[in-house]
Amino acid sequence: MEWLRRQLQRWAGRCGICEGAGVKSDDHDLRQCIRVNSRKAKEMVKIIEEAIKFEEFSGCFWCGVPQEICNRWEDNGKGRYRRVLDGYCQYKGVLLAGVLGIIFGYKEQVWRRWQRRLEGFGVNLDLDESLVLYLGKKRQLEAVESNNLAGEFCWISRLIEE
Repeated sequence: MEWLRRQLQRWAGRCGICEGAGVKSDDHDLRQCIRVNSRKAKEMVKIIEEAIKFEEFSGCFWCGVPQEICNRWEDNGKGRYRRVLDGYCQYKGVLLAGVLGIIFGYKEQVWRRWQRRLEGFGVNLDLDESLVLYLGKKRQLEAVESNNLAGEFCWISRLIEE
């Protein structure tokens, strides 16, 4: 969980496409990137955002971040979370833009390894329904209920740190 927190802070407002090219990118994220090679990644972000449905108790339904981290949620004192009246997702869009930005920005380093990893789970990276379904599925991250999108964000961000 601590890794996820640090990576969310690191990738908020940063672009994986530009980072992969060795260009400083702390003034924009993937959605604002003007590089030509960001087009495909931005299209994928839009398609997945419109289609993804996070399983119940798998994190925030709006951003995918575990409820323990997202400001839209608070502990209800009974081992679950409840929505905060004026709460907001401080990391909205960071998981998906981070995953796709890193995949396309660090393509040589990441693409094939991630493709093989997902194939092992029966997922096709050609953006068919299996990828969207997979990303929204519930998954444990340490002792916290989360989803595969958050898990893949952790895996991919670790991969480029190696």
